[in-house]
Amino acid sequence: MEKEKKAKTVAEVMASDNDVKEDISDAKANRFWGIICYLWWLCLLPLVAKRESPFIQHHAINGVVLSIVQSLWILIYYIVVGVSLLIFREKWTVTYLISAILSFVTLMLYLVSVLGIMRVLQCSKKDIPLVNNSKKIINKIRKKVIK
Repeated sequence: MEKEKKAKTVAEVMASDNDVKEDISDAKANRFWGIICYLWWLCLLPLVAKRESPFIQHHAINGVVLSIVQSLWILIYYIVVGVSLLIFREKWTVTYLISAILSFVTLMLYLVSVLGIMRVLQCSKKDIPLVNNSKKIINKIRKKVIK
């Protein structure tokens, strides 16, 4: 009985090794598309063009979530800066300070994109920050739309 368990585990290990090799070869073959996944709304191209690649689909979903977050942040940025210009008409230093703080957050969002590109180049399927919970929702929507 123990030998059967060991035989199954060896077979499972060999099968998982083959899956890992396929994943790595898929990742290496599709690095260009993986990089495009993190270039703002260009992430929609690999989502449609490379449906058969699980590596690209993973990074494309990450890119979509990140693009949504970036777009919402840019909208918030311009609204807050515009309102601060109206409120602090003669106090430009306050508006500059607000703009600098908001620009720092914008820079952090773009650095998250760079982190995603680095994970693509490393052939890694780790999730990037800000994406973990949102990705499940996007996957459900995507499955409904594709059907």
